Amino acid sequence: MRGSAISITSNIAEGSVPDSSGDFRQFLNIALGSMAILDTQLQFSKKLSYMKDPSGIKKHIIYVCKMLTSLKRAITKYNNRSPITNNVNRN
Repeated sequence: MRGSAISITSNIAEGSVPDSSGDFRQFLNIALGSMAILDTQLQFSKKLSYMKDPSGIKKHIIYVCKMLTSLKRAITKYNNRSPITNNVNRN
């Protein structure tokens, strides 16, 4: 679980290095995949009685997934904007 959590933050950090937004979206996808792994590990931990009530952690997972998905959507929207519209807005 620690490895998954570290992978989430590491991929966000690595993708945020100024290269291209396409690369950043890919790193966000990898971070979301690590979130899914963490969620699965959390479910197994509960089933195996390693944890009593992981609902607090689950809420954080949902919250971070929503933030990453929104960030990914915003980057995609920014990259898909019309060049004509961009020039009009700048003047």
